[in-house]
Amino acid sequence: MNTIETWVALDRAIAIASVLAEHRARLEEYRDTYDFEDLARFVILEPGKTIETLVPPEYVTEHIGFTEAVHIYSDDGFGLVVISHT
Repeated sequence: MNTIETWVALDRAIAIASVLAEHRARLEEYRDTYDFEDLARFVILEPGKTIETLVPPEYVTEHIGFTEAVHIYSDDGFGLVVISHT
């Protein structure tokens, strides 16, 4: 469970929502052709948690309070977006 109890936590949650909205906008053009689970998965990790991925990230973006790592798993572009607290 995520709780928002500080201004920093609220700012982080709003920034994460913004990043998710950007990804959604990029994926929107495929909405009528593909099911979402065929395009991407998003994982938002609890503070202090990590996951193992099978491929290195295509890119990593540092944001204020969190990191976004995008892993591309196939030539058709299926990706895993991992958001972790910093």
